[in-house]
Amino acid sequence: MQLQTHMLFKKDEWRLLWPFYVMYFFLGLSNILDPYIIIYFRELGYSFFQIAILTGGFAFGVILFEIPTGIFADLKSRKLSVFIGFTILGSAIILIPFVHSFILNLVLWFVAGLGVTFISGADEAWRVDNLKYARRKDLVQESFIKVQVIAGIGFIIGPLVSIVVVQYYSLKWVWVISGLCVLIGGIFVFFNKEIYTPRKKQGLSTFSLRKLFITSLKKASSTFKLFLRKRPLFLILLGGIFTAMMVMTDNAWQPLLTYLSLPTPYLGLVYAILGVVMIVSAFIPRYLERFNIQTSMSILIFVDMIVLLSLLFVAHPFFIFGALIFIAHMAMLRPSYNTIIETYFHKHVPSSIRATAGSVKNMMLSMAALLVTLFGGILIDYLGPLKAIVVSAIFGVLAIATYLQLKSSNF
Repeated sequence: MQLQTHMLFKKDEWRLLWPFYVMYFFLGLSNILDPYIIIYFRELGYSFFQIAILTGGFAFGVILFEIPTGIFADLKSRKLSVFIGFTILGSAIILIPFVHSFILNLVLWFVAGLGVTFISGADEAWRVDNLKYARRKDLVQESFIKVQVIAGIGFIIGPLVSIVVVQYYSLKWVWVISGLCVLIGGIFVFFNKEIYTPRKKQGLSTFSLRKLFITSLKKASSTFKLFLRKRPLFLILLGGIFTAMMVMTDNAWQPLLTYLSLPTPYLGLVYAILGVVMIVSAFIPRYLERFNIQTSMSILIFVDMIVLLSLLFVAHPFFIFGALIFIAHMAMLRPSYNTIIETYFHKHVPSSIRATAGSVKNMMLSMAALLVTLFGGILIDYLGPLKAIVVSAIFGVLAIATYLQLKSSNF
């Protein structure tokens, strides 16, 4: 066992990081729910627009609390912040299937978004600080890679388990199991120490919280002005919005696949395969390094457009072709967007505001995604799943036109 551990992990890596890795395995395992979210709410009689409002409530919770919860983690405790996040998120997921009121469901999705903000950023800061204290900075990048891989393994196992759950029980239990996985993951928070101490001994005072919040908003405002002044950053932001419009109808995929005759339980198998392909697709950008940013993004978006438009030739009962198109769209192409754009983005951002610029960019793209997802819900209700997905592909033309205006540079 010790020999196997040494083959998989670097020296001291498992000893220092195993609670984080186990925590993320259970977080990945909670994706047992993902293949059935839209199907569940459709069975409750919700329209696609109503479902878009629910997921929009989650996004709004993330947008609204991203800064305050980050301040809480810095002033109080990253460890406590992560535990609170896992507890809130897991509890909200468990409660959702027992609530049938649209308003109460919206509240729970909003609360789930709040839970995610307590985890996001705080877990990474906690992990990095611990490694720096242990004088193992060499494990920082390795930990980011391993977290993705281990969570990815959970993402594969979860949907496979869901096949049995959905086949012999109701969809309600998928929510419960997912929430329990999150809560169990949160328990492993207590198996690791926290080296970090708050910057201010007085802790989380109303004054310090208000002061830091105002400072954060001022810095965010100045960074937003930088986006408007610096053309590459503005084009990245605009291109991101058009790219978001290409995926605004993603809520239509689960109903479309079942319409094409895929048995509902086997959505779990499709998502498990998706998880495997996502791990492999992370290496696609390596093969595009020889091209400049304009060519790389144009190739990816154009291929994605062709993939989505090919749905026009898929009909009932050939669900296997629909599933292949879904996997190609979700795993083979989209993750590459982020890798290429993030690398190019950080080349054009001053080091002094790198973190703030990243937060502002993510927040603005989240707001754009929230709005286009609502529009996507209306589109699906009006056109139906297949036609709505095809129409969304057309926005790739605008995305390509935007990225072609970037300065020639290898990402």
